[in-house]
Amino acid sequence: MSKKSHTNQHYVPQFYLRNFANDNNGKSVSGFVLKSKKPIKHISIKETASEKFYYGETGEIEKWFSRLEGIWKPIIHDIIERKTLPLNENDYWELLYFVALSEVRAFKYGTITNKILNGLLDLSYRFGTSDKQYEVIGHPISSMDAYVLENHDIYEKLVPTLLVNNTELEFLTSDNPCAKYNQFFVARNLNYYSIRHKGIQLFLPLSPHICLCFYDGEVYRPCSDVENSVINIIEPSQINELNKLFLRNADLMIYFSNSFNSDTVNELVSHHKFYQHEPCKKTQIPIVGIQMESINDYFDLRLFDVRNSFIKNCSPH
Repeated sequence: MSKKSHTNQHYVPQFYLRNFANDNNGKSVSGFVLKSKKPIKHISIKETASEKFYYGETGEIEKWFSRLEGIWKPIIHDIIERKTLPLNENDYWELLYFVALSEVRAFKYGTITNKILNGLLDLSYRFGTSDKQYEVIGHPISSMDAYVLENHDIYEKLVPTLLVNNTELEFLTSDNPCAKYNQFFVARNLNYYSIRHKGIQLFLPLSPHICLCFYDGEVYRPCSDVENSVINIIEPSQINELNKLFLRNADLMIYFSNSFNSDTVNELVSHHKFYQHEPCKKTQIPIVGIQMESINDYFDLRLFDVRNSFIKNCSPH
């Protein structure tokens, strides 16, 4: 790979965005710039969701992702075509790795993590433990594998499910495609949750009609029949609610195919408030408050119910 070829480094895989490509041409996708609320009919998949030398000038991390994407691409393609989860155990572990890295390689995650690191460096400078002010830029590469290693036990315990969209509406996706949610926490106005909290849910749309879902099986049970780990969605309202979640989870852009209903997009975006999470709160003492982002908006997702047994165990005796 030449130096020129790894200058533009992607934080959302090109093969992934091609699943939402316009007219299956594999070159462009439609989208919406959230800050300016500007629709774009044709966005180059090669150029979007990328930054110059985002993972560093050596290109080693970009090459590493290219090798991984060569493994992930046929697995994802097979899921979309067959509408089933991988039967091969190795393919399933690769799928989990894809989901975990989809969260932490994103520009949004990198930005928030860097804000935390810069907040700590600023604290050190302001209170005299450092005589020089530093600034972290680029992606915090070391955090990616650390996150996966620290949380692999959680991913292994989550129940995998495929959400198959059997409606006329389509799924959209974004520049931060893996949406983390917790219906149990949100319903009880518990403001913060992480991947390690009970009730965690992960949603990652793979195409306009297929969405991966992983959920805490001790907390939730599916509301409808599940056959071979597949939930068929026939209510357009549920697709709309999931799209609201994907929109809320986005950073700067949402993406969709040109067959996505424009009125639906406009309706979704009209209620969206552009938001950039600030994880650090400066204080007058040598302590800084830090909190990663949690989505606390209520979405009327009727795919899962909280198990009575879990509620009973949570109740005070």
